Amino acid sequence: MDRREALKKMMAGGAVVAGASMVSSSPVFAAGSVGGGTPVVPATAPPPATAVNDKRFATWQLTAPDVSCSTGTKVSSYGTIMMTEGNISVMLTPSATGETATLTVAGTGPGNSPFRQGDQFVAVWHVKYECMNSGAPTGCQMVDYTYHYANLANGNPNWQPYPGYPQASPPRPCSP
Repeated sequence: MDRREALKKMMAGGAVVAGASMVSSSPVFAAGSVGGGTPVVPATAPPPATAVNDKRFATWQLTAPDVSCSTGTKVSSYGTIMMTEGNISVMLTPSATGETATLTVAGTGPGNSPFRQGDQFVAVWHVKYECMNSGAPTGCQMVDYTYHYANLANGNPNWQPYPGYPQASPPRPCSP
């Protein structure tokens, strides 16, 4: 199917097209037309599930969203800590499969309740999605999921996502 036919079909289906270049350059549109495909990645960041929230530690579980591939999928990931404010230590640890990660913040201040109001951090989970066909990658997309949390209370912490977070970067092709 050429670009003109794709535009006609999209218009007939009620889709809004912002520009022809968007159709020809976006890897999402190419996903169904390639052998093993390019992963179709959701546009939103996965919400974290709170596992622990006590006076010294807070832990969240992150799970990579399912992606669409016409064949098998391989996921790998790593984390980076972009900013911390307060007496805290932050770690983002992916699982061996890369499909999940644990985000942990520990209070390092004095006393039994080391977290303080205003403590905050920014962590980025970098996830690589590959479509696989007979063990060989056929397409690849990278997405960065950014989590920004702030503690709103002294004593018993009240960790809340910063307004507008979590965020997902637009999917981009993997670099060689």
